[in-house]
Amino acid sequence: SVWRNLEALAAGPRVVAIGETGLDFYYDYSGVKTDGKKQASWNTQFQRNISFNASVDRNLERYRGINFNKTRLNLTGTVLTSRKVLLKADASFGDEIRFIASPYLGKANVFNATITLRPTNRFQSLVTVSTTHFTDVRVDRTDFDVKIVRALSTYQFTKRLLLRNIAEFNTLNKTYGLNVLGTYRVNAGTAVLVGYDDRYRQGPQINARLFPVEEYQRTNRAVFAKVQYLYRY
Repeated sequence: SVWRNLEALAAGPRVVAIGETGLDFYYDYSGVKTDGKKQASWNTQFQRNISFNASVDRNLERYRGINFNKTRLNLTGTVLTSRKVLLKADASFGDEIRFIASPYLGKANVFNATITLRPTNRFQSLVTVSTTHFTDVRVDRTDFDVKIVRALSTYQFTKRLLLRNIAEFNTLNKTYGLNVLGTYRVNAGTAVLVGYDDRYRQGPQINARLFPVEEYQRTNRAVFAKVQYLYRY
């Protein structure tokens, strides 16, 4: 039991929690308040590199000569219990300004998540998901709902040979595509690169008259190569 108690002391506390509050105001040279921020936050750190943070903001933001008072809830979490998997996510809910010619205060829900996979020393994949949903609360209408999914994967065959792939799907631009790149690096400044790029976009976003149906059409396909040589003199 003595040895277990010593191990617990060496490992440190199981949970560390810190609460903070902040208050900031900004004025222009004419004395007009342009920004203000009131925040209360709570940060919690658990064992095995697990953390959770929460905060509530009450902000004043001036846009186009109009003062907007916004209240938002922000949440962030991180899990790094293994070198092979890293999880990180954050979410934000509450009031947000619609930055247009006639601005107004609506509701915006934002979510971001990232997972990093390292099953082996040679392979790594970074997958990111981002969503933004904005609602015009005056008429209870969705102004936009954007989702972006992006995956960046790399495989290191040797110290000199690397294969990388980027795949992305974007509902804002109505596009998706992939980009594959192989790199053979001779030294820090000399390399040979060969790649393939393929892009698609929803038909009406290209030309509504030519492609009235909302099917994805190929907009670009290319095979490319590049030789980079470092010459020292």
